Amino acid sequence: MIDFSDFVEAHVTGIVLTEDDNGVSISFRGQAKQRFTLVAKGVERFVAEKFRDKSIVDRVLLWDLMSDPNDYRTSLALLLSGVPRDQMNEAIWLPVVEREVAAIKRGEKVFVEIEPVYGGGIVLLAKSVTVSR
Repeated sequence: MIDFSDFVEAHVTGIVLTEDDNGVSISFRGQAKQRFTLVAKGVERFVAEKFRDKSIVDRVLLWDLMSDPNDYRTSLALLLSGVPRDQMNEAIWLPVVEREVAAIKRGEKVFVEIEPVYGGGIVLLAKSVTVSR
């Protein structure tokens, strides 16, 4: 289990995409000026909206096989379809969302939400996530 307590009110200082492993590295500077990086491998979907210099994190949510799908299904549907669930064509998107929920429940993927206090949010669907300090 990853401890995300250092991420609260941390600043997002950079995002690097790596094509060879479909990776995303998100760099942070914590309140005590420590630096750490969230590294996602096998990224299938990634959105960083309204990213600004010194975006501030409210919290990081990691949804994995131990998570209740009802807690993340709406956010995952938005990531996959690009539209809010009430505007989504459910005949098309519901099977896609449920396929990804099943993969998360099997431990094949993780879903991450980085919620902002200031700046933009970041969401991603990947095979794995680690934190390097």
